[in-house]
Amino acid sequence: MDAKELLEKYAAGERDFLEAELSGIDLKGADLSGINLYYANLSGAELNEAIFTKANLDGANFSRASLLGTNLIGVTGYNVNFSFADLSGADLSMANLNGANLSNTKLDNANLSDAQLSSVSLTKASLKNANLKRANLSDSNLTRANLTGAELSQVNLKGVSLQDVNFQRAKLRGVNLSAFNLSAVNLAEADLSAAGLTGTNLKKACLAGTNL
Repeated sequence: MDAKELLEKYAAGERDFLEAELSGIDLKGADLSGINLYYANLSGAELNEAIFTKANLDGANFSRASLLGTNLIGVTGYNVNFSFADLSGADLSMANLNGANLSNTKLDNANLSDAQLSSVSLTKASLKNANLKRANLSDSNLTRANLTGAELSQVNLKGVSLQDVNFQRAKLRGVNLSAFNLSAVNLAEADLSAAGLTGTNLKKACLAGTNL
């Protein structure tokens, strides 16, 4: 299905595009609010500035897609695949992405506040200056993720793997990090005020300029 056919069907009131083959499609700037892309393939798609508010993205494949500044507020995306995609500046606030694959994903300056991100893979993801305030990241894997300057106040990190994470200049106010292994983690200039650090392993962690 090409972009013209999809947009015509959407304009006519169709919303269900289950398992649609849409790899490489160009939908930049399109308003597709409420669309159902259950297990659709949008790998390599051009989706910059598109609007997907409250869309169903369960199981969809967005690997290597471009979603710069895309509006994904309130989407549902259980097990969605965003690996190697670029979501810089995208708005994913209040999204439910439990079980998603966000490994090697670019999320710089993205808004993930109040998002559900439980059991998500964020290995090697870039989240520089991203907003994750109050997000639920329980049981997720953040190994080697770059969270430089990220807003993580009141985030839920229960059961999260934080091996080799970069928290430089990150805001971790009020976050419970008790009993976490943060050895050799970069926390330079991070804000850990009111954070729980009981029993936390900070051996060899970089704490230069850190606010404890």
